[in-house]
Amino acid sequence: MKNLLSLFLALAAPVVATAPARGQDVPEYVDNRSGARELIGSYFNALNRHETARAWSYWDGGVPGMDFSAFESRYNQVTRIRVRLGTILSEGAVGSIYTQVPLAIEMQMESGETRIMAGCFVLRISNPQIQGVPFKPLHIERGALALLDGASLKETVPGPCEF
Repeated sequence: MKNLLSLFLALAAPVVATAPARGQDVPEYVDNRSGARELIGSYFNALNRHETARAWSYWDGGVPGMDFSAFESRYNQVTRIRVRLGTILSEGAVGSIYTQVPLAIEMQMESGETRIMAGCFVLRISNPQIQGVPFKPLHIERGALALLDGASLKETVPGPCEF
């Protein structure tokens, strides 16, 4: 458990992920749930590849308050998403590790519009040593993003999560 927590804490550096626009070369498939940065990178890799079913699977039972068709519709008009992460923080609680991931995203829309959003995702993994079958890997437990007017991704530094 201590090694897993150390791994999460070591991943606290900001990162930017990006992919080509629709119609250009498709980014390489990435599905890595071994840490917070890897999971978030894989989630946005799925969205950038327009694999909404795979992106949906990173959430625990789907996105709260949204069905799959609404989720898919939200990302149908997006041609590219770039991501910037803030400082990632983890803590253990009752057999689970919760990780707060502050992030900002830049979405390029088919219309040519650019949208900047910022917020936080909370990731969770139950202690793998005591899980049964089926095993639940690290997943997005909850999240919230708010639209920012007049911002740019480069200038948007995600602050700490506030849930």
